Amino acid sequence: MLVPKRLSIFGIAFAVCSALATPAAASEKRDGVTYRLDNGLRVVLQPMAGLPSVTMLVSYGTGASADPPRHNGLAHLTEHLTYRGSRHIGKGGLIPVLHSIGAEYRGYTALQSTGYVTTAVAEQLPAMLWLESERMGFALDGIDAAALEVERRVVVNEVRERGGDVWAHIADELYGRDTVYAEEGDSGRLTLGDVQWFFQSAYRPENATLVLFGRFDPDRARALVDQYFGPIRASGLAPIGEGPPPPKLCGSHTLDVHHPYRDASLDVVWIVPYDGSPEQRARIDALTLLAGNWIRGTILESGFAGADVYARATSFSTHALWSATIEFNAGTPAWKHAEALVWHALTTAASEPISSAQLRSMRAELLTDLALAWDDPSGAVSFLADHGPGGLDAYRKAVESLDGAAMQRSVAELLPQDRVLLARWIPKSDVSGLGVVGRRKDPCR
Repeated sequence: MLVPKRLSIFGIAFAVCSALATPAAASEKRDGVTYRLDNGLRVVLQPMAGLPSVTMLVSYGTGASADPPRHNGLAHLTEHLTYRGSRHIGKGGLIPVLHSIGAEYRGYTALQSTGYVTTAVAEQLPAMLWLESERMGFALDGIDAAALEVERRVVVNEVRERGGDVWAHIADELYGRDTVYAEEGDSGRLTLGDVQWFFQSAYRPENATLVLFGRFDPDRARALVDQYFGPIRASGLAPIGEGPPPPKLCGSHTLDVHHPYRDASLDVVWIVPYDGSPEQRARIDALTLLAGNWIRGTILESGFAGADVYARATSFSTHALWSATIEFNAGTPAWKHAEALVWHALTTAASEPISSAQLRSMRAELLTDLALAWDDPSGAVSFLADHGPGGLDAYRKAVESLDGAAMQRSVAELLPQDRVLLARWIPKSDVSGLGVVGRRKDPCR
């Protein structure tokens, strides 16, 4: 969740209204269901009769953190290559077929997951399910050396165009391993055999979740899922293990990265507990709203003209990373001053009493954000993959029971000054590659 883009700390410019704080389709009967096929595939079905389309997410519980040493980018490259074809589609690839059914689609590789999201009119559900079953069961037949060379260049250009894999430096610092994706070295080392191994070890039904959200008949959908995915079996290779355990911060870490693409900015990162429950997600979202608004208001009211300030929480299976980002878009970056303002904002957030009116507004804002996420099918399938159909009501109840004093304690307990990573991104045009570490202070090493 991104902190709302508001200039004032508690300037919430809407009336607290239950209609805004409830998903638009709340009047529909939510008879969603979660179950598993015999091969281990987890399936979440959430019919929404009022929608004209259906959105599908197939998410695999393996991402960039599973890249072997000196093979960074393997998960990302494999994600791209699975669009290149399959045993029954041939070398033409999945994308022309997706276009032929009028589908919108995207793939992504996160630290601990890889996912494929597809949206099309409801009548195309059989084709959507067939295509994803082809990816899961038969994509290896469409991956060859020629496809590898093409997608290798695509991935490198994609990383370069989005400003470099800057968060990989933070992951390296937190998890104590090399996750930085190098433009030349790593991509040149990745072989067809690497991709084949990764695919067979990660793209397995027991490592996947399939979510359907939108207009469909649940009984027919279950039959189609069983028809297309039921026969798929995992390869004989051992599955890739879980991602890294929660990292440890032994004190105040600092990291300076000279970067050729990114503007000067500061990331302040903490590790916070997260157990995957909607109740814990509500607590972290409330922390993001309270602390994020104080940081944003304090920074912008202290003379950082043109700065962009964001707060976000990135959740994993065993923990979450909570971060505040300050992008200096004008003038010379005042690193120490910005750091001091962050600590001042958090101290104030943990001590300034929250009035009952402010608490009501914050609850309403969190529920409105939930409504907006639910109205966006991509956000809905992600939420359902994490929490299942019952997660919506559990999250709402958790938000409605938020206590101001408990929220302030969360700021003090979860965002301490003595267990934090401060990452400074320093523009430097003469740096080759995607970033060079200029200075590091790591009390854990």
